[in-house]
Amino acid sequence: MIKLVLFLFLFFTNFLSADNSVFVVHSYHENYPWTKNEDNGFREVLNSAENLYPLYSAEYLDTKRRHFDKDYEESFIHYFSHKYQGYQPKLIYVTDDSALSFMIRNKEKLFSSTPVVFSGINDLSKKEILETAQYTGVFEKKEILPNLDLITKVFPDQKEVLVIGDGSRTAKATQREIENDTLHYEKIKIQFANTQNFESVLNRLKSYKGKAVILASVGGFRSPEGELINLNHILKQIKDAGSYTVFTLEDTYIQQGVVGGYIVDGNAQGIEAGKLALEILSHPESPLPKARQGSNRWVFDVLALKQHAITLPPEIASQSTFINLPQTFFQKNQELLINLLYGLSITTVLGGFWFAMYMHRSQKILLERKKSLLKLTESLNQAQKIAHLGNWEWDIHSNILWWSDEIYRIFGLDPQQFTATYESFMEKVHPDDQEKVQEAVAKSLRSNINYCVEHRIIKSDGSIRYVLEEGNTEWDELGNPLKMRGIVQDITEEKSAQLLIEKSEKKYRNLVENAMIGIYSADLSGKIIYVNQALCEMLGYESSKDLIGQDSGIRYSKPEQRKKFIQILRKTGYVTNMEIELLDRNSLSVPAMISATVEGDVFSGILMDMRELKQSRLEIEKLSKVVEQIDDAVAITDKYGKITYVNQAFLHQTGYEKDEVLAKTLTLLKSGKHSKEFYQELWRTILKGNVFRGTIINKKKNGDLYYENKTITPMKDDQNNIISYVSSGKDVTQENLLNQEIKRIASIDNLTGIYNRHKFEALFDLEAERAKRYSLPLSMIMIDIDHFKSINDSYGHDIGDEILQHLVKTIESNIRKIDIFARWGGEEFLILCPGIDLNNVHALAEKLRIAVEKDRFPLIETVTISLGISTFKENDTISSLFKRADQGLYHAKGSGRNRVGDAAV
Repeated sequence: MIKLVLFLFLFFTNFLSADNSVFVVHSYHENYPWTKNEDNGFREVLNSAENLYPLYSAEYLDTKRRHFDKDYEESFIHYFSHKYQGYQPKLIYVTDDSALSFMIRNKEKLFSSTPVVFSGINDLSKKEILETAQYTGVFEKKEILPNLDLITKVFPDQKEVLVIGDGSRTAKATQREIENDTLHYEKIKIQFANTQNFESVLNRLKSYKGKAVILASVGGFRSPEGELINLNHILKQIKDAGSYTVFTLEDTYIQQGVVGGYIVDGNAQGIEAGKLALEILSHPESPLPKARQGSNRWVFDVLALKQHAITLPPEIASQSTFINLPQTFFQKNQELLINLLYGLSITTVLGGFWFAMYMHRSQKILLERKKSLLKLTESLNQAQKIAHLGNWEWDIHSNILWWSDEIYRIFGLDPQQFTATYESFMEKVHPDDQEKVQEAVAKSLRSNINYCVEHRIIKSDGSIRYVLEEGNTEWDELGNPLKMRGIVQDITEEKSAQLLIEKSEKKYRNLVENAMIGIYSADLSGKIIYVNQALCEMLGYESSKDLIGQDSGIRYSKPEQRKKFIQILRKTGYVTNMEIELLDRNSLSVPAMISATVEGDVFSGILMDMRELKQSRLEIEKLSKVVEQIDDAVAITDKYGKITYVNQAFLHQTGYEKDEVLAKTLTLLKSGKHSKEFYQELWRTILKGNVFRGTIINKKKNGDLYYENKTITPMKDDQNNIISYVSSGKDVTQENLLNQEIKRIASIDNLTGIYNRHKFEALFDLEAERAKRYSLPLSMIMIDIDHFKSINDSYGHDIGDEILQHLVKTIESNIRKIDIFARWGGEEFLILCPGIDLNNVHALAEKLRIAVEKDRFPLIETVTISLGISTFKENDTISSLFKRADQGLYHAKGSGRNRVGDAAV
């Protein structure tokens, strides 16, 4: 059954890949209304085209709910590369700015030659980049001026209007457009509340005295915990925050009492993008059509207009589309009345006859369906039993878990004696896997991704089985999970076989890879299939990649030897100890002895390097000269550790004369930098006959210390008894000092000489753990130089750098040694104060403020700072503690600068 399913899957996959495949990347999640409107409009055009049959593959970056940073982007690239390996769509459709930016950066890695159609793009700065042979689509412009004109007509005395944004890339692009469009607009003043902090926006609205608010982009607001806020909740909160009328630039927000306005239409943009896509797919050889500007339109909610007693100007009302129009009684009940009329007529004429026939036929159909259903259920149960695969459904709200018969068999349970619930299921999961299963379920429900986990279960008889679970979730319109459905497959046999194969393969591969002789395989035509590392080294190659795929014939110094080797191999099926001459990477001769066996068209065997055997005497004669001339310090001792020989490099490196070290032990080099246990472990290693390798700090004759990469090798006789030790070492002092300097640079800010951001975060984790463990106070101070940008602009960055350096010295002279002082970035600094509570940290911050204010700085004399403070709470992270300090800094700046601010103020 499984093989048949796999065959059908591969067949249809290959069939579908030959059609007009369209790869869709959305910026937001699949339930976001704007995304749905764009996608529906786009697909409506392509699906209605004759003989096109588009095949869609859609992915959602989910940037409304996730911060799209570099790590998140890299994970998506890795996910795309694996999931769509070998996939080549005919066209790519991206919606909104984040998806387009992602595609611009990564298209070459994913689908380099595929044309891209976009829609919903606010960031016109990309226009030049997009005017290429591979990009076209629909730009979106949220036009503020028509809405402002309407507001001045509806509220003639209105002098200001507040524009709300969620701080997203789209909101920022929209703000730039509005600022450009209203540069010379004098009828009304524009204010902006464009930040991701929703509480900040609500506070601004509560204090707002105007009569009109305009929504730009508000779907990305987050709670203080960083969770995305539901759009319906956002709109209701905005509507209820004050006594004003809410207009919008986007059709998605016309709900919850939002009046409407001159808006961008997601569905219309999707339709325009679909038309461009249809033109490209219909004429793939023609140049891409030019990108176009999406059109806006007037849309209003009749109920909201009535609620606010707004009468639209006739010239606008005549062009507008209205929603929530009141229906007449006939419109509300038209279908019911017509059906009732027809029903009464038909019932009067045919009722009796039809009812009798219907009852007879219904009973017959029900009986047949019951038989078919029983047969189908029996077949399905049998198929699940053969495949060791069962299906399940979990009603999340009622906690009712339904299992097929096969799942009960897999778990070794009786359906009549076991009530399936989520909790009873978890009791059957192996204790070591329960956390993994719970996390997989929670992640699926939290992130709206498919549920997939492999884990162990414990049956009633105590036996352990491996199972694979997969499933997906059904959601309601508000984004709440309703049900999960999925399958369970018993993979115990496959898992056991896999573990055995992995163990055997690892054992064989370790044996082959660590062998001291060359091991290879090739086909009879000469193409090399496999070589181990020993053979690579024999022929002068760094890795097997350099040899695999080569013609082995070019490695023979004498072609007649290979010809003879193949003849014997074909005739007898094996070759034993045949001497040949090979060529290494540099075409130098390598005498070798080859043995091989053949199986089919592939032969495998071993190659022994004969160079050492043939040149052993010559090498022995040269050995003493080599040892004397190498740069490594070499010393030979007897089995008791007394020195019997040293080379010139040893004498040069240590500063001793030969007669000063012979008959002595290597303890004369001890520096005192290693513990007694270190030397005990060294001697345990070599006394066991093992080679010691490590870095040792030794002392020269003149007392200088140096780092040495040391190797000590025990020498043994034929009875495996240790008779002496050979010590070799290389002076690596400069490398170690360089590594220490690199570590210092990685932790220190280059300009100011204090800790950098990376080091501060590491030290914060240690101090936070200490504060939790011992219930100690821990506080943070954030410092920002007032008007530092003006200083840089007026005096130049060199003076700005001197100001930063001078400030650091002033701060350092007024804090404790245990306080952790770091440059966070630009003119921002952080101080972590262990053992100080909120009252004391406020006093310290005030002390620093006064010290800086009284100090005299280069060229500009007086500099002031604003400070924000916060103190550690039990569940704080560096982000939450930093956020409160930043809020305190915000209050300090908002109150006139040169003061200390607390987030609680």
